[in-house]
Amino acid sequence: YARAWVGLRLVLAAGYVVLGCAAAVLHQAESTLGQLYADLDRGSVSQVRVVGDVLPPTSTGSSLQEVTWRTGSRAWRVELVQVRGSDLGALSASRERTTDDVVQQVRARSPEIDLEVSGSRTGVGARAFGVSYSGAAALPVVVLTVAGLLLLVGGPQPWRATRWGWFWLCFVPGGPLVYLARSGPTPGLRPPAPDDALLTGGRALVAAVVLSLVANAGLALLATALWPGHA
Repeated sequence: YARAWVGLRLVLAAGYVVLGCAAAVLHQAESTLGQLYADLDRGSVSQVRVVGDVLPPTSTGSSLQEVTWRTGSRAWRVELVQVRGSDLGALSASRERTTDDVVQQVRARSPEIDLEVSGSRTGVGARAFGVSYSGAAALPVVVLTVAGLLLLVGGPQPWRATRWGWFWLCFVPGGPLVYLARSGPTPGLRPPAPDDALLTGGRALVAAVVLSLVANAGLALLATALWPGHA
């Protein structure tokens, strides 16, 4: 196992740790459009960002939008579908639906607010640890993801699981960091026994599904404890 590959793994692992710490600071709690309006009416909002096309008043159809705002040190987020006309019944129920022009509503409620509007979802975008990144801020996430994939495909045979095994396990929250720490020599961690069998792709897929359900439930409880919703 060449030192260069070990060094690359450790550098990528350190990058994921830094990204996780940044996400803890930048975490955006899920909220609602109604709560945004309530925060604006109370004067507690310091900044609003709207990403997505806004439908003209006379048009019909739908448009995806993401609205984020800050109240003090807290950040909030809601995904919306702005709808006009007959598209209302055909939209995904996973996003809040509205007929409002959110930009106009924000300006009407708080004319002096720091409002940033991006008319379309263009450029590089990524999401990691529950935080959305766009533009230059998304670059570290993309670089870490691509470099980790290249390491998995082109690097030495990983320890403890096959390449396909680690591929599926990387879909578990925190999986990429575990892969980088445990798939090869890491200072301070004991190597596997020579006769230890590698976890195969099929078994890893089943394990990844189960672990993802458990991890997501645990993270949801942790997020609620660390970042409680609106009072």
